[in-house]
Amino acid sequence: MTYDLIDLRLFMYIHFGLSFDDIIFQKEKNNNDALHVGAKGFLNHLETTFGMAGDADDNEYLRIERYRQAILTHLKSNTNTFYEKSFEADAFGVANFLLQRRDEAKLAGWDFSIQEAMPKRLKILAELELLLHEFGGIERGFADRFLALEHSLHNSENIDFKEKIILHDELSHYPFYWQRLLSLFDYSVVECDEKYTQNTDLEYFKQKISSNPELQKVALKNDGSLLIIKGKRETDLADFLAKAMSEMPDFQPLCLIPEANQLLDNAIEQEGLPRMGIASSASRPVQQLLKLVSVFLWRPIDPFRIMEFLTMSIKPLDDRLAHRLAGTIASKPGLLSDDWFFTLRKFEEDTQAKIEAGAEIDFPAIMKQFRFWFDRARYDSLKSAPKRDILDIYEYLEKWALETFSSNPRQKSLLTLSEQARKIKELLEELPETFLSRLELDRIVKTIYRPSPVTIYEREVAALPYIHQPGALAATSENTVWWNFTDHSPQQNLSLWKKEELIYFADNEVFIENIEKKNALYLAQQKRPILFAEKKLVLIIPAQTNGADTMEHPLMGYLHSVFEHLSPITYDIDKNNTIAVRDFIFPPKEKIEQQALLRTEPFIVVENILKNERERESLTSLEDLIYYPHKWAFKYQAKFFPSAILSISSDKKLMGNLAHRAFELMFKESISTWQKSDANTWIDENVQKLLRQEGAVLLMYGKEQERQRFISTLKYSAWNLISMINNNNWTVKKSEFAMENEFADTKVKGIADLILQRGEDIAIIDLKWGGFSYRRDLINNQEDLQLVMYTHLLADNQAHTAYYIIESGQMLVRNLNAFKEGKLIPKEALNHVEVHRNILTKMEKTYLWRKSQLAEGNIEVRTSNTKAAIESTYEDLDMLDFLEMKDSESNYDDYRVLIGAVN
Repeated sequence: MTYDLIDLRLFMYIHFGLSFDDIIFQKEKNNNDALHVGAKGFLNHLETTFGMAGDADDNEYLRIERYRQAILTHLKSNTNTFYEKSFEADAFGVANFLLQRRDEAKLAGWDFSIQEAMPKRLKILAELELLLHEFGGIERGFADRFLALEHSLHNSENIDFKEKIILHDELSHYPFYWQRLLSLFDYSVVECDEKYTQNTDLEYFKQKISSNPELQKVALKNDGSLLIIKGKRETDLADFLAKAMSEMPDFQPLCLIPEANQLLDNAIEQEGLPRMGIASSASRPVQQLLKLVSVFLWRPIDPFRIMEFLTMSIKPLDDRLAHRLAGTIASKPGLLSDDWFFTLRKFEEDTQAKIEAGAEIDFPAIMKQFRFWFDRARYDSLKSAPKRDILDIYEYLEKWALETFSSNPRQKSLLTLSEQARKIKELLEELPETFLSRLELDRIVKTIYRPSPVTIYEREVAALPYIHQPGALAATSENTVWWNFTDHSPQQNLSLWKKEELIYFADNEVFIENIEKKNALYLAQQKRPILFAEKKLVLIIPAQTNGADTMEHPLMGYLHSVFEHLSPITYDIDKNNTIAVRDFIFPPKEKIEQQALLRTEPFIVVENILKNERERESLTSLEDLIYYPHKWAFKYQAKFFPSAILSISSDKKLMGNLAHRAFELMFKESISTWQKSDANTWIDENVQKLLRQEGAVLLMYGKEQERQRFISTLKYSAWNLISMINNNNWTVKKSEFAMENEFADTKVKGIADLILQRGEDIAIIDLKWGGFSYRRDLINNQEDLQLVMYTHLLADNQAHTAYYIIESGQMLVRNLNAFKEGKLIPKEALNHVEVHRNILTKMEKTYLWRKSQLAEGNIEVRTSNTKAAIESTYEDLDMLDFLEMKDSESNYDDYRVLIGAVN
């Protein structure tokens, strides 16, 4: 291990505090004769001083694995152990827990000797320790290093240590093992001056928590030494405090910020003050790769995790290719579908065109990267995968992260990713197993994965000092701001040792740290920021943090007990109550007048709307133009296309897509002689492959019920449709058939789901997963424009049309001429040819009318609020020859904000 140069020097003073491994506050910043260290830092320094340095600090994951191996060996010859069931559920978690207990007992002075009359659990720990020795030992952690140092010093005739040790916590608060070691050195303890003579509010508070706990209640002096600022949300408090500090340039407090949170730092920067450079402990997005890359090992695939991988900002795959693949998986969640291969071919063609145009693109490298992830062996997620394949993935990730960092050094989180990938690789190499299950691999990754604090913005000159731990003060501060002064106390559960174990330890002079001592240390360190504040202490108390209600800080009880009431020094930014505190400026609230939302106008007037000529319309765009011209204008003239939503299709939409695809493939077969068993057999033989390619969501764990329901519905509905086709003497002519024809002054294109033929008769079927009521109303109101347009595109106005609802297995028809089993809508049969002719005539007239409106620069905006105004505009217009307009807004309108239709 390498150490900082500062660890290799000889200092005059060693300041040792139990919270000094974190950021500390000290006034003498450039004191080269002093070293401030916590427990880890002091151990490192002593090891270096006495020539015992060399152990790694970050080997805990290897220690856990070695201990897990000892437990595995122990289980082979021992049954009914206290840890057996838990170990089966979470081997690494149990190994980690028992290792912590082993280190705790070792530091407490236990020699792990096996005795006849000893508690059962302790005997097992002793047996595990013996197994570790048989394995050749375990990587040395803090406990082993500490005891090795202590043993060496005890055996030294003369301890040559000239540095003066200064303790910043009470000696009784140090763990017993540190007390043992410190007894070998000369040291002094920093004592807080508890002679309070100024009689300020802050001084009374100090007395209550330290020298005079029996102090009776006193009246607040409101002298500015103590201030409480409350608010509902942290964000509002951050803005308030930052604004206040910008108004008081001489107020330069020490900021105690319990969490590694940049909220206050961001607010300070917005006010033009120097950034403190607080590191964020939130997980960097790129670190999610550690958890995501294992998805490529298993089948069935998890399209949600693959989508997350493809849409990450930094990933080991070309961004352009990843974006296209994400779009394919969003609509057809699976691999190796026709769309998948089409996407790859199109990407290759486009890339080659860019290369020929002079772009520097390493296409072979891109495809090599693609094949590494997607063209690999996958293993049953309920079984195991070879360790070699897993190692390949994390070796690749480690190398990629380092190479990417070298070309993009601002992305420091890549170094963390590379380091953690290396640790996973080393841990895998330590495993005796050659195959690992998915749960075992996830647990290994979880063992290594740690969010790494990252400083996104460097500390600026003249920035405020800050600390995270209340015990990290090595000096007094003139002014202190305690951010988020709420309860952050660790959950102190009952002792992890049983009563008989503690008695055994006590009889053998093994000193286990008790909960009372840990609580005493916690309380003493919580008091330190108050005792070390010289002039002013500001307590910031939010009602909620991260959306959850906060709990009162334990020291608030002291405040309530020493002062009669706190209202004179308490300012609530939400209530804007008026208080006067000396030497503190309260920023006034600025009232922002509410502005009314944009009112929806019935028409948008724009010149030259039709400047972008369209060669053809689709059935969807034609329907938009007829009913909601503003949608057509925004999308096809203004080119305001909604961005693709790279998320997996909802279950209902997915099932509809899968059913369409299944029917398309099925109707390529000769179904005229099929029986029900034939349809069921075909579905059983083909749907599983279809699900892997385009519907992997339904193959995931927990989706068994949805998958079975889908397959059952598909079988029922497929046989219903086949029966209707065969019983009415139809044959399948085309499925998913693309058509195009002239309509008015343009061309229209569309794709018919199913075209049937019976002699000279034609039937066009539109397959829909659900929406029975909606499609019934379309036919009943003669608004089934797409069905009617299919007959025009096919140039056969005599053709029958129908909706087939897959979910219910029903055929919605105008008459029973084509399908005697159909659901007749309306109840009296109509001549479909006359209805189609009438609708087509109205469609053409309505279309031409809409085009003339647009040519004049008028774009109708139809909503429930504009309907009356629009109809009054059309009072003199004979609308009987047009299609009947809608009464309300479109159900699917991407431009609601632009037209002011958002409530």
